[in-house]
Amino acid sequence: MIKEEEIKKEFEKLKKDLGFKTELDELDEIFYIRNLIREHGIISTSFSRQICRRISDYLASWNEFLHRILMPNQGSIVSIQESRIFSEEEKEEIQEVFAKVMELISRNSLLSTINDKDKESAWIDETYKYVKEFLIPKLATYFEKINKMWAEDIKIKKEKVSYSS
Repeated sequence: MIKEEEIKKEFEKLKKDLGFKTELDELDEIFYIRNLIREHGIISTSFSRQICRRISDYLASWNEFLHRILMPNQGSIVSIQESRIFSEEEKEEIQEVFAKVMELISRNSLLSTINDKDKESAWIDETYKYVKEFLIPKLATYFEKINKMWAEDIKIKKEKVSYSS
């Protein structure tokens, strides 16, 4: 098992080399960088790419959720129900969020094909800030709306059961 001191040492070395500002604890709070290292049992020789890949995977998983709202799977009652509660205006906003997340993911893919430490550094800092300050709070509003819909659905079903008893 890789020790915490080794993770911190390698991260500080990487941070100094690339010049990004985001701290390990900040990245770990959202993207679980330490877990990634422990799961794989290694700190990659391309540690920056390992971190960027983890961030992109995180973004991609949320974009799957956003995509489900925008284009619900017609074979999924969950997908249909959750999509229908959003207005066209809200879906336009969700489309903008989806596009920004896709831009970040595709930029990371581009960065994997070039060797530009400055751009990689900027991507890490920008993406962390976007996720922390915008994406997570925005997702929370979507989940509040979805949760409320499901809670009301349960309440309605319970009321129907109690009336028919």
